[in-house]
Amino acid sequence: MKQNIPDWKEYLMKRLVGHGYSPNMKLEAVDLMEPRLVCVATVKRCVGRLLLIHFDGWEDEFDQWVDHQSPDIYPIGWCELMGYQLQSPPGLGKHH
Repeated sequence: MKQNIPDWKEYLMKRLVGHGYSPNMKLEAVDLMEPRLVCVATVKRCVGRLLLIHFDGWEDEFDQWVDHQSPDIYPIGWCELMGYQLQSPPGLGKHH
């Protein structure tokens, strides 16, 4: 039985890579320019093993490519679980 798969390249990449990340997925990610900071981030694009990470609230020029197995990306809730400070996007800080 033949399957009708519209985009073989996309299908094969998903099957071969299989890392589970997808565009618009939220993460907590280390800012490689300021490694002590873990920030709210979004997967913007996936290309093979690589993920383009966008730091929420920042301009696109600060986006960073990382390998999907990078030790610098974490699931949502990691900072809370580990007791580490998660950096809010600029402009969304605490109001007193």
